[in-house]
Amino acid sequence: MYLGPPKNKFSAREVDVPEFLVRLLGEHIETWPHEHLFTTPEGPFWKRGNFGRLSLRPAADGREAYPGAKGHKLRDAWEPLLPGFTMRGARHTHDTWMKDDNVDRALRFLTMGWVPKDIEGTSTSM
Repeated sequence: MYLGPPKNKFSAREVDVPEFLVRLLGEHIETWPHEHLFTTPEGPFWKRGNFGRLSLRPAADGREAYPGAKGHKLRDAWEPLLPGFTMRGARHTHDTWMKDDNVDRALRFLTMGWVPKDIEGTSTSM
């Protein structure tokens, strides 16, 4: 696994984040010991399987306590935050909220990294 260039010119984009998140990310950056910001605690990149299994599903759906055993450490139970939550659902919810806020279609597509497949997605060179 490696960090490569964006898939296309629409894949790399700026993302506006609220002030509280800027502060939280700043704190994370200051204390994070690895080269890349969003990795596992051990340093390797998250993969779809280990991120979902180890972080997303337990956070969304909750998890049971585990008393610990030889070779396995004790872990506390977590109450579910958003049962059934998925990253795909988050993207569609974000798009719906932008529609509800009357965000222009072109800006929604730019924000989401989508390329319009209709006349708005075409360009001509002159």
